[in-house]
Amino acid sequence: MCAWCAEHASKHSLHQKHAGHQALAASISAHAMWFHRPFRADEWFLYDQESPIATGGRGLARGRIYDLQGRLLVSVVQEGFRAV
Repeated sequence: MCAWCAEHASKHSLHQKHAGHQALAASISAHAMWFHRPFRADEWFLYDQESPIATGGRGLARGRIYDLQGRLLVSVVQEGFRAV
């Protein structure tokens, strides 16, 4: 569940970075997650994400998932592309 949420949110982040560019398809080409400590999926968490660069139809998305106490639970990095 955590992986699906991270991928879906990262696609949205990359889409915003490429705003204004018409795309026929979008896909994630590389996806890595590091689980730093155990957590329960039914508890609250914050997914902080950014897309620091998007150029030439490709983009990078990074994310960090925190628990209610502010402890880092998961780190996420994804590369995506958009076919135009």
